Amino acid sequence: NFTKEESAAIQKRAARFTGGIFNLPFFFAAATRAHAAVFRLRGKQPASYYSPAPVQARKRWMRHPIFQNQVTILFFKLRADEVRDFETAVSSLQKQFDRSVRARVEQSFATMIWWMRRLPTTLYREFLLRDTGGELTSFFQSHTGEFLEGVEEFCGAPVRNGWHIPTVSQPPGSGVFFNDHRGRLTATLAWRDGSLSEEEVAAMVESLRGDLIG
Repeated sequence: NFTKEESAAIQKRAARFTGGIFNLPFFFAAATRAHAAVFRLRGKQPASYYSPAPVQARKRWMRHPIFQNQVTILFFKLRADEVRDFETAVSSLQKQFDRSVRARVEQSFATMIWWMRRLPTTLYREFLLRDTGGELTSFFQSHTGEFLEGVEEFCGAPVRNGWHIPTVSQPPGSGVFFNDHRGRLTATLAWRDGSLSEEEVAAMVESLRGDLIG
C-alpha cells in the first residue's frame, strides 16, 4: 500500500511520463521491470517480456465496478534492452499502445478468441514465439483504476482502503495488479506457490517502489 502523499506523487510522475490521459504504459513498465529484477537474481536475462493487459471500459452510467465491467485486452512486448531503463520502457509501451488503438487491436483479439474455440492453442503459441524471436517470458498485469468508488463503509464499518484479490491461478502464475481507493494506490503481487522466493518478492517490491516513486 502507498500513502495518500505517495499515491499523489506517483500519479503526478505517471502523468509526466504519459501525458496523464492513459497511464497503463507507466504501470506496465514498472511491473515488467519488477519481473526483470527476479531474473537478475537468478542470473538470467530473457530476450523479451510479453504480457496481456486488460483495459477497463466501464459504462459511464454504471454505479459500481463489480459485475458491471466491460474489459478488452491489449498485448505488449518489451525487449531486454528496453527493460534496463524505466523511461525507455515507458516510451516503448506508449508507442505500442498508440499503434494498437489505431489498428483496433482489441477487435482483432476478440476475433482471435472466437477462432481459438475451434483451432488448437499450440497454433497461437507458434505465432507468439515467432513474434518474440523464439523466447517468451510472460506474466499478468492490470490497472483497474478506482476500486469501490464511492463506497465509504461496509456493514457499518468504515472502508479505509480497497484492493483487488486477483484470481489468476493458472500459468504464467505471477502478476502485479494496481488499483486506487480514496486517493491511495495499492499494488498487489500474486504468484503461484513455489514460483517466487521471499528474496525475489522483496526484489520485486523494491523495484516497484523505486520506479513508481522515482
